[in-house]
Amino acid sequence: MVNRYRMDLDRLLNNAKIYSLQRSVFKSYIRTGHVEREEEPILGETEFERQKFVKGVVNLLLKKKKKHEMFILINNANQMCDSTLDVIEELEKYTSYKFKVLLITDEMGNYKSYLSDQFNRFIKRFDEYGLVLDWPFEEEGRKEEPKVNVKNSTEELLCIQDMFYTYAINQAEYYMNIIYQKVELEKVSVSMEYRLKMLSMYIMISVFKENYSYALVLCDKLNLIDSGHLKKKKNYEYYY
Repeated sequence: MVNRYRMDLDRLLNNAKIYSLQRSVFKSYIRTGHVEREEEPILGETEFERQKFVKGVVNLLLKKKKKHEMFILINNANQMCDSTLDVIEELEKYTSYKFKVLLITDEMGNYKSYLSDQFNRFIKRFDEYGLVLDWPFEEEGRKEEPKVNVKNSTEELLCIQDMFYTYAINQAEYYMNIIYQKVELEKVSVSMEYRLKMLSMYIMISVFKENYSYALVLCDKLNLIDSGHLKKKKNYEYYY
């Protein structure tokens, strides 16, 4: 909508009261599809900034619904991550005939383990409101999550970096762990650039998850790969 109607993005972010340190995040993502931050996240302010970011997303949606009716449909909601659920839960605080949300879930389907408690509380709360409808089907639900393919491209690592910079850190850790397992344990073939970038990002995510011991293990692995590769290639250009 911003691009289609050529809106003044700075004015829009100002009206939506986007947190000043996060405006570069919103602007870069809306304009390019990827996130750039003018200042790096601060470890001690992770939860504060996460709440600010969720509130910023909701404020933007609410600004647009004043002029346009909005209907959000999330199919196969079992597969959504906590970042999406955080926004939906924030939207609970607002009611409007111009804003509706419909989530379709599969009781027999899997959902991400780190989301289970929050997801169950969410469903139970809306069931108590009388807003949950059961539609019985004879088919079996999905028993497996969609597989994540490692394509050895910077695009997938950029997507995980976007998750990190938008404070969807649990989501970033979830997908980074899948990629790490495939590269380091299943020995999926990737370039040296990809592997170094992957390890560097995983270290950063582990630190912000306060998993410091694991971050140190990853640092050792990165240093070993780094030093070994430096011996093989004098003109080294792959450091992140």
